[in-house]
Amino acid sequence: MTPGPHAMLEKPLTYALAGANVIAGVAVLLCSALAAIDTVGLWLFNRPMDSVVETSQVLLIVIAFLGMGAAERHGDHIAVTLVRDSLPRPVARVVDAFVQIISILVYAGLAWAALAAANSSLRSREFSEGVVTFPIYPFKYIMVAGLLLTVIAAIFVMFLGPRRDRPFDTDGE
Repeated sequence: MTPGPHAMLEKPLTYALAGANVIAGVAVLLCSALAAIDTVGLWLFNRPMDSVVETSQVLLIVIAFLGMGAAERHGDHIAVTLVRDSLPRPVARVVDAFVQIISILVYAGLAWAALAAANSSLRSREFSEGVVTFPIYPFKYIMVAGLLLTVIAAIFVMFLGPRRDRPFDTDGE
């Protein structure tokens, strides 16, 4: 049996989701380190570190939005299945498909809105507030990228189901 057209796209998606997760993981470490350094600095020197709150806020964007696609692809998002589990299997499949279509539309709508916000931020040269300032627009574009990965992952889930068996298996074996 020859693999379907999805097989050609699944490996790049897996790599993209793994890369996004690595970046999100680094952001978690940075956010944790900043919080620890800020706490120690406040405790020892009675002085907080400059712009930790602002930096943590944009790092949370990286963490949440770059991790969302992998959660979608592997079915790791929160789901309330009380009613669905009591439905006959064919009806449950229709409900699953309907829910997945709604998810794709919501993710795509969020990506569209995030792109508009990122473009506006770039045009206005939006910077963080605080002692140490940095541009905000790159993080808004990261949000867009994360949402687009989530849309693609949701489309894969729509047709192939969540990939629970081999998270981030790039060999496909």
